Amino acid sequence: MEESTTEAIAAFAGVAGVAVNAIAIFFVVAQIRLLRKQLEHGRTTYKDERARARKLATLEFLSATLEQRLTFLKEIPSPKDAEGTAKFIHQSHSQPAVKSLIFSFLNYNEYLATGANQRILDFAVIKAAMGTTLCKTFDAYSGFIEDLRRKEKHPALYKELQTLTDDLRKK
Repeated sequence: MEESTTEAIAAFAGVAGVAVNAIAIFFVVAQIRLLRKQLEHGRTTYKDERARARKLATLEFLSATLEQRLTFLKEIPSPKDAEGTAKFIHQSHSQPAVKSLIFSFLNYNEYLATGANQRILDFAVIKAAMGTTLCKTFDAYSGFIEDLRRKEKHPALYKELQTLTDDLRKK
């Protein structure tokens, strides 16, 4: 009988060991699932924070360059004024200061477009703040830009601005 008691105890110990292992595996699986949820939450939080930081950087850029944009508005005809813009562009052929001002204006817009296209600046904020103005600017100066591309043999000149305006029109 002693042998059967020992066997019973051994069998019980075996079953208990299996049960303990099963419970341990259950807890490990539960911990892995919890870890997966935490990682996903961390990923989502990181993406949200990056988006918020990009929006903030865009607003800071627009705020920091507001004075420069206001100066352009005083010195350059509105892109909405096609006739005034055409005359201004024509003046640039004989007046280096006007040409320099146009380059400064287009370069500013190109830098802004590069930031948006590279996702450094936020597309939605740019669209809301000045999307229409950027599109009208590119339209008003597209002939000037095309001439410059041909003369300089530089087909990518102001390409970022063109890409951004194309995207603004699509979205």
